[in-house]
Amino acid sequence: MIIISEQSHNLHCDIYMVKMAAMVEMLVVLSVLVLMPIVGVAADWGSSSNFKCPKAFWIFGDSLTDTGNSQASFPTASRLYPPYGMSYTFRDKPGFNRYSDGRLIVDFVAQAFDHPFYGTYAHALNGANYLRGANFAYAGADANATAFLTPFHLNIQVDDFLNFKSKALDTGFYFPDPKGPYQPVLNAFIDGAYFIPEIGGNDLAVATNALNLPAPVVIAAFVPAAAAAVKTAITTLHDSGARLFFVGNTPPQGCNPAQLTLFDNRPKDSLNCVDDINSINRAYGTALRQVVDQLRTSFSGDGTQIYYIDNYNASIEIYTNPGTYGFTNTQQACCGSGGPYNYNSAFTCGNVVSCCPGQSACATPGSYVAWDGIHYTQAFYRQLAKFFLNGQFVSPALNLTAECHLDFTDFYKVK
Repeated sequence: MIIISEQSHNLHCDIYMVKMAAMVEMLVVLSVLVLMPIVGVAADWGSSSNFKCPKAFWIFGDSLTDTGNSQASFPTASRLYPPYGMSYTFRDKPGFNRYSDGRLIVDFVAQAFDHPFYGTYAHALNGANYLRGANFAYAGADANATAFLTPFHLNIQVDDFLNFKSKALDTGFYFPDPKGPYQPVLNAFIDGAYFIPEIGGNDLAVATNALNLPAPVVIAAFVPAAAAAVKTAITTLHDSGARLFFVGNTPPQGCNPAQLTLFDNRPKDSLNCVDDINSINRAYGTALRQVVDQLRTSFSGDGTQIYYIDNYNASIEIYTNPGTYGFTNTQQACCGSGGPYNYNSAFTCGNVVSCCPGQSACATPGSYVAWDGIHYTQAFYRQLAKFFLNGQFVSPALNLTAECHLDFTDFYKVK
């Protein structure tokens, strides 16, 4: 998620020229994947008798899932300077392109399944391997195309995927499998391809931060619009052949140092989070659950399986019992420039300004929940990934760790 007042993340280049360049790049990409109709799991939501372990993940979202698209498309405006990336070295990637000190949830998912890190759509010419999926998420993206922080909102990301798929079908090329011979495009996605749209935080933040709208107005207007945009995206993907989905809600934004700083005078809940901001996140989660229920009914009988990931309550569990998960600081940003919550929108983490004080990172980011005041530490993402893979805060219950014999060994490595 991006806060409007965060100047270091403003995307002020010619966005449409960048978009056209990215599309031209895709025309020459040979290592691409394609979605074919997918064999679904059992129609009985409580049964896993026909379950098939994920073979690939297609990812859509914002800065909580962006692993390099913004950096590739806006290399100057959204460049991330140290100490971003201080906790993990991606050996196959120059520089760093994640809004964290290390890995994101999708990176831990890749490691658990022994997949390569999922290649980004905008990095197509950099040798990305799309055998196990691809990432279409962009920092600043919103669900309903109202934030204008980036042109790559959810429906554009879905369009990019459809273009990606079409190019792959047209080429008919083979692409490399690091564990075996080249695989033909048409064999890549017979089944086991999961789609992960996790987006909506920027829709809500723009309404509260930039427009200064009260919670009831945001809940009445922005929440249903964002949920409807997710529903449209899932329907479009379903019409193209997708059958397996993980749909996630947002973490509690009222617990972020940025929101605590901006709205410090508002009532707090028992966790010292901004209560009305979190009420918006809860409302969005409820709206997404309704979308999931509606789509399950609409797609009944065709093998569609939609799992709901409750990132909000998974996060609340960590905020409520931080010591259980190794955290000692849930209120302050690890990387910031002072203040009660170590957040200042004028001098954010990694903001290189020669005239002004620098921003330093804490010595132990693994004990912090918040990284830069808006985004989270890799330690926090690691725990959310473990919740997800172990079937906690997932509906219907699905323990991927047990079903797919996952290995978390790489979760605690530094490169």
